[in-house]
Amino acid sequence: MFNLAIIVPIYNHTCQFKRFLPKLLELETPIILVDDGSSDASELKKLSDENGLRYVANPKNMGKGSAFVLGLKKAKELGYTHIFQIDADGQHSLKYFHLFKKIAQENQSAVINGTPVYHNAPKSRYYGRKITNFWVKLEVPNARIDDAMCGFRIYPVEDTYKILSKLKFYRMGFDIEIIVRLARQNCEIINLPVDVDYPKNGASNFKVFRDNLFISALHTMLCTEGILNYLKKVLFVWKHQ
Repeated sequence: MFNLAIIVPIYNHTCQFKRFLPKLLELETPIILVDDGSSDASELKKLSDENGLRYVANPKNMGKGSAFVLGLKKAKELGYTHIFQIDADGQHSLKYFHLFKKIAQENQSAVINGTPVYHNAPKSRYYGRKITNFWVKLEVPNARIDDAMCGFRIYPVEDTYKILSKLKFYRMGFDIEIIVRLARQNCEIINLPVDVDYPKNGASNFKVFRDNLFISALHTMLCTEGILNYLKKVLFVWKHQ
């Protein structure tokens, strides 16, 4: 049985989310709003109550990954089999929602991964993603992950829940780490395009120096793990020849 909920991690994006919410409601799919310690939490709670959303919250800002995990656990508790992660700022086009859902229904053990089609992305974001995607190809060479940073994905709840204990990064590197770890567990990754529009004067929670530093540390960790795992396999084969 396929049972889908949308989870929307949010941190101080209330104005953008208010503009985006009517489009989300048109999808007629249960929505779990996961507040990661926003300063206007009471407004978000009220907005959720008025529009029939499930509202859950971290007591303080703990990172997008922490909000995702909280939303995943709530979805599992409520009996959903799949979650559709969608960013709160509305930069991803919802015209792809039904296609993603259809492919997920047909491939229920797979992650349906959004591959951004940019129209007005800042150059720093565009090239930063290129660098990350290069490293991800080294970290999981047997998997095809066209984009490792997109916040527009469908996850199978049970398989994703099983890898939570392996996660180390809960801020901006989270989208990268979780898809790499799922691929390493032989979870199929299906890549689909999604239009991305960066709103003019849009607010971002990305901190260039801090988050790029953490992402670099994440790639170092994942590459090191990959090399060690490869050496273990070689040693195992050598011992049993």
